[in-house]
Amino acid sequence: MRSPEEGLLLIYPISGNSIPGANAKNRVPLFSDGEDRRTVLGYAMSFPFSESPASVTYIQGPGSQRA
Repeated sequence: MRSPEEGLLLIYPISGNSIPGANAKNRVPLFSDGEDRRTVLGYAMSFPFSESPASVTYIQGPGSQRA
C-alpha cells in the first residue's frame, strides 16, 4: 500500500497484436487488419488527496469510468 500523500504513475506496454477478450462488451481492436501493428504505451495517473480549497480541472479520456 502506498501513502495517500503520494501520487502514482503507471506506464505499461500494450501489444499491437492485443485483441479484446471474449467478455469485452465495449472494446475494439487497436488496429485494423493489414495495418502496421506497433506497441502502444498506456499510462495512468493517480493524484493524492488534497484538502486545499484550490480548484484544479483534470481531463479524462472517453470511456473512462470511476469505480
